[in-house]
Amino acid sequence: MKKVIGLDIGGTKITGIVWDGREIVKELTIVTPRTLFEFRHNLGKLVNFLKGKDKITQLGIGMAGSIDKKKKTVISSPNIRYIKNFFFAEVFKSHGFKKIYVDNDASCFLKAEIRLGQAKGYRHVVGLIFGTGVGGALYLNGNHYRGAENLGGEVGRIPMSPSSNWEEEYQKHRDRRDFKNLSRLVAKALYVLVKIFNPEAFVLSGSVAVKEHAKYLPAAKKQLKLFLAEKQNMPEIFISKINNAGAIGAATLAE
Repeated sequence: MKKVIGLDIGGTKITGIVWDGREIVKELTIVTPRTLFEFRHNLGKLVNFLKGKDKITQLGIGMAGSIDKKKKTVISSPNIRYIKNFFFAEVFKSHGFKKIYVDNDASCFLKAEIRLGQAKGYRHVVGLIFGTGVGGALYLNGNHYRGAENLGGEVGRIPMSPSSNWEEEYQKHRDRRDFKNLSRLVAKALYVLVKIFNPEAFVLSGSVAVKEHAKYLPAAKKQLKLFLAEKQNMPEIFISKINNAGAIGAATLAE
């Protein structure tokens, strides 16, 4: 496989890598810009750094939000409010990229986990990102699933009350560092996903999953077991161990 650049664009940071099909050979993380002008400018600087003197012509991008894969456009992003109908090809073709691929960031993360991580060998997996917001992706019956409009897996929109959804409740508890209520929220949401999709495993990533899971996940697992008292199997719950899984998954879009 020729070298490919993969970008994982989040609300807090943007990670870029050069992927040679087996490993990361170069990487850089920058702070997500606050304006559209800086976003365009800094993305250009990032990919130019990653390319260096290499003639890399393929680029994969993972980003939270509503994605039009065919048009290579992000219609909107919940984590970067100034993004509206953002056409990536317009930005990157001037930097020498001939093939550009775009998909949801959680979908990219799960691609890497299925291929290289703890989800390898499973056929029914739900991937969850606990970071700036809540992202989700589905791998069902051995296939990645995004639905009719590439919006499948948007679990952050699951209603948790008449006035709020999972992502809003998650952000409230996270910001308050209320891990007791966060554990209850996670257990409730996982239960809903188990009853709908019956996965063998969950894989969790994002800063709140990787760095702080010990503060809420053990209690969430105990509560989930109580919810599943009708003898339904308890799915495995893994924390991602792959560095830059989202960027790796984005790079593999070129395969």
